[in-house]
Amino acid sequence: MTELSAETLSPPQRERVYRRNFLFLVTDGILFTVAMSIIGPTTLIPDFIRHLTNSEVLIGLSSSIFDVGFTLPQLFIARYIVRSERKKWWFVGPNIPVRFAILIFAIATVLL
Repeated sequence: MTELSAETLSPPQRERVYRRNFLFLVTDGILFTVAMSIIGPTTLIPDFIRHLTNSEVLIGLSSSIFDVGFTLPQLFIARYIVRSERKKWWFVGPNIPVRFAILIFAIATVLL
């Protein structure tokens, strides 16, 4: 669908768009939750860091570094999202490379 606003769609078309978005978001949420539980900061990330270095400090900090990297950008970007007229792209745009990174991480896990 192109750059149409919800007001220009007929009620049946709008309902289809809402259902499609709902299904995509629920599917994405489920798959992301499963992926994050598998590669979470307390399970797989410390093991990857252990393969890269023998530093117990870095291995121990991996969980905190992961949490900071996951939450800190939200503090800086939130004010731009609130002012933005179109908020959907702020959710979809950054998630595209993240999903590919998770896929690459999963492939690397299988190969190691």
